[in-house]
Formats: sequence, C-alpha cells, structure tokens
Amino acid sequence: MAGARNLAGAIVLLVLLGWGGGAAAVDEAAAVGRVTAVEGRAVALRDDGRTLLTVGAPVYRDDRVSTGPGARLGIEFTDGSTLAVGAGSLIAVSDYAVGSGGAADATISLFMGILRAVIAPGTPPGGFEVQTRAAVASVRSTEFVVTVEPDDAHMAAFAVSGTVAVIAPAGTVVLEPGFGTDVDVGEAPVPPREWGAGRVREVLARTRLP
Repeated sequence: MAGARNLAGAIVLLVLLGWGGGAAAVDEAAAVGRVTAVEGRAVALRDDGRTLLTVGAPVYRDDRVSTGPGARLGIEFTDGSTLAVGAGSLIAVSDYAVGSGGAADATISLFMGILRAVIAPGTPPGGFEVQTRAAVASVRSTEFVVTVEPDDAHMAAFAVSGTVAVIAPAGTVVLEPGFGTDVDVGEAPVPPREWGAGRVREVLARTRLP
C-alpha cells in the first residue's frame, strides 16, 4: 500500500506542476481506446508532455488522464467497455489487454475524483478492476461508480447494475444494484447499504457525459 500511496502523491504533484513526464513511451499504433466525449479541459500525461484530449483522440496503456474543474470525459475501450470521468479527476490506464476471446483484462487506477464504468458483455469476473489506495472495485458485471476523496484516504463504490466486489486488505464486500460501500485506507469496507436517492443522483450527475 505504501507504494500506491507514493505513486498517487507523485502523480498528483506532477499534475499540479504541469509536468507530464514519466509515462512509458507511446506506440502510436497501440491505442487501447478513444475519447468519445469531452467537456472542458482534459489532458493525457505522456513522455512527450501534456496532450489535450478531444473527441476521437487515442488513449494508450500507461496514459495518465486528468480532468480540470467542471470537465467531463468519455472513453471507449477496444472491447466496448466505457468510462465516464468526472471533473477534477486523475486516472491511469495501468493495464489493458484483450484476450483471444475478445474480453479485456483491464486495470484503471483512480487517484482522485470520480469515474463510472460500463463493462462490455462477456467480461469475466475480475477482468476489469478500478484500483484505489483504499480498495479495489472488481467487476462482476455491468455498471458501477467509484469515487476517491482528494486526500486519497477514502473511497466509495456504488453498483448501478450487476454486482461489484470491493476488496480491501482488511475485508471484502459484494455490492448488489443500488447498494454502495465506503472504505478508508487500512480499514475494511463498511457493510453494503442502499444509497439514498440524493447520493445516487449526485454521483450519476457528476459522471453524466455531454
């Protein structure tokens, strides 16, 4: 967990300083996804600096993507899975590979902010994960939301449809549709509970694409 904490802090610092170095070299023929929607300013951080993201722009494995205040970004991966990234978020495409059957094995790191993932049919359990410092949200089917507070010490996950396993070193819970959990670093996820209409509206609105 210390390594994840140090990595998160380093990436946040790079964004604040406006420096985009440190990512793996980009192979222009190896895009794993494309930008499908953008509102406001969103950038990819790569070896060659910061690349402003526009509709149709490629997304690569090892990209770090940052959205500015009020910005929202949509990404569709080659297997058909999608991400909606809300304002003030920092993510990394930490791993992405498509197997012979067409299903993806993907890991998205969320360092701060919010994302909503809609997973392509046929993705096996655990085939698409969102990692945070506090816990991992591992898809078992369909659609879920993950948030991380700016201090990187608290995450929450909510199952929109299907089921999601939220795995922390101190315990694991499985979320059914309409249920969510909160996790602090070093603690077990709180037992699943049905989120109120107001909280659901808020996270869905923050990840609604233009």
